[in-house]
Amino acid sequence: EFVMSDRTVSKVADAKSITPVGSVFHSIWGCGARTNNYYEVVGHKGSQTILVRELRTKIIKDDKDREFNLPEMGSYYNDTVISKKLMCSEWDGKEKYFIKIAQGESAYLKDRDTIFSSPQLELMD
Repeated sequence: EFVMSDRTVSKVADAKSITPVGSVFHSIWGCGARTNNYYEVVGHKGSQTILVRELRTKIIKDDKDREFNLPEMGSYYNDTVISKKLMCSEWDGKEKYFIKIAQGESAYLKDRDTIFSSPQLELMD
């Protein structure tokens, strides 16, 4: 059974302990879910709010000539810092942390190591 309930991170833990500076959020959206956006945590504001900047992306190809969109860490589209409340959803008993970027777009916390070690993980798990 699929169960989902949104709640603020304050009911789980402090945002700083869950999303240290350098943490990465990833969103997939658009027609066919082919648009990838990445956001890097650059600071915190209070106990529930994180500050993020949108990362530039680069296209890489694997050995089967498939293209994957990956973030360029430390390289941002502009100087805009976005303030977002960290949220937590429970999916099938697992906690997933996310931020709401815009209407219909949420970005989910990713493990930095998996972003770069396996492009196949670009699909939302």
